[in-house]
Amino acid sequence: MNKFKIFTKTKKNYFTKVDILLALMSLLILIYWTISSLTDESQLTFFKELILGCVVITIFILFLLKLTSFLRKKPIIGKFDGYLELYSDKIIAGNKTFLIDSIKKIEINAGDYNGQLEISGYVDPDGSVKNGTTNFIEIILHNNEKFKYNFQQDFEHNILNIKDTLIEYSKQGKLHFLNLIDILNITDYKEIQEFKKNFIQ
Repeated sequence: MNKFKIFTKTKKNYFTKVDILLALMSLLILIYWTISSLTDESQLTFFKELILGCVVITIFILFLLKLTSFLRKKPIIGKFDGYLELYSDKIIAGNKTFLIDSIKKIEINAGDYNGQLEISGYVDPDGSVKNGTTNFIEIILHNNEKFKYNFQQDFEHNILNIKDTLIEYSKQGKLHFLNLIDILNITDYKEIQEFKKNFIQ
């Protein structure tokens, strides 16, 4: 299948659950500090304890979200809008069609896929399971116009379904060889040399 969903990131401000909880906690702490500075220790004791209790509950929820982040997908901050289709003679991106002859350079990054677990030093409380939308293709035309599109991969190495098309792009000098072997996930030196030999033939 040579079709991928185009993803357009929203330009509007987006607040995640964590943003909302942190804002709520900051507000509660500010209210507590204001009340404490304007009243005696003996005054409004129940109200102060209630605020502190809410702060503790908020911290617990944040901790719980962080602890279970590997079970949840990251929020999709944007929308899917059309399809990216790659053919040997053209590339269709939404309502635009680019003939291969009009393209000077193609760059593709396809290391992200739907359901991939993000492994890093930072655990995102909003979710550690990726949604596969950070992949992109950049198309540079002969007149130096640039077009960049993010697209989703439904599963790991989804893009290998169009392996022959990508090889054709590279043979035509549109896609750099190093970019090609990166997409095809060829990392072993011997495999690279063997692939290069067959590529030239």
